[in-house]
Amino acid sequence: MLQKWELTPISCASGSQVITIMMGGKQYCVMPHPDLTANSYEYNQSNGNLKALVNSPNRASRPKKEGL
Repeated sequence: MLQKWELTPISCASGSQVITIMMGGKQYCVMPHPDLTANSYEYNQSNGNLKALVNSPNRASRPKKEGL
């Protein structure tokens, strides 16, 4: 399913910024993606959609500060 959504699975313990997706009682971690604006999602099997569990934007989508 993750490949269908063009998401890149990575280790949840990779030490880098990850997006977590709960699917079928298991946790999957993927690299940040512009379409995923929350940190955690749950897969809704009945409609095939992801539901954000955390509404705060992830670090990857925040603008970077330049300078000090």
